[in-house]
Amino acid sequence: MSEVHDPSPEARAQRDRGLGLLDLGKAEEALAAFEAATDIDINFAEGYGWACAAQVQLGRFEEAMRNIDHALWLDPFYAWGWNRKGMVFFAMGDFSGALTCFRKSLECEPDFEPAKENVKRTQPLAQVNAALVDIDTEKREMYRMGAPPAKKKPLR
Repeated sequence: MSEVHDPSPEARAQRDRGLGLLDLGKAEEALAAFEAATDIDINFAEGYGWACAAQVQLGRFEEAMRNIDHALWLDPFYAWGWNRKGMVFFAMGDFSGALTCFRKSLECEPDFEPAKENVKRTQPLAQVNAALVDIDTEKREMYRMGAPPAKKKPLR
């Protein structure tokens, strides 16, 4: 297991300010506080994780994914980080990706209740996702097999 980075008191104070703002439903202001925390301490994985959470609330999924990927790069055993990455995938409708991340979260912390609950609610949806992908793939393959070869145009 990797050594967990201890953030500076200033970075923790910004994180705590962001958490208070998030509790008040002020996601945009909370995001600014979490970003300030990571500006103060660029190795603060949890700060990037909370920035991701605020961005998910704001519907900024690509930015959220970048932040959580950075957090997991800093700390690959960050159970909350894997759970949050799963939430980003879930919000984007990729239930298979979400399920993979929730399971990875449980590998990091086997008794992590939020991830256990997320696995339970996502597993049936991931199976539906997989079935839809299979149907779509079959349709595309049938189209390819039945399509006549393209006619070549004469060169002039």
